[in-house]
Amino acid sequence: VGVVAVIGYTPQIVTLWKSKTQSKDVSIPTWLIWLATWLISLAYGIIELGDFKFCMIATINIIGHVIIIGLTLRNRRRNPA
Repeated sequence: VGVVAVIGYTPQIVTLWKSKTQSKDVSIPTWLIWLATWLISLAYGIIELGDFKFCMIATINIIGHVIIIGLTLRNRRRNPA
């Protein structure tokens, strides 16, 4: 599942990295909500499950979300309207 997550995030990350626009078609609030769900999942995995594999998957997803949010914010700052 971790590999699938990385493969799933890669096209979006590459597109945002190369983008010359403000990336207005990327919804930051939506990505923040998904990020929050993975942060909660990671906390649950650590506190209740103690499942290393689950925590690694949650961490990979958190990293992917943070990168996408960060690149989107960078594009909006770099390319003002």
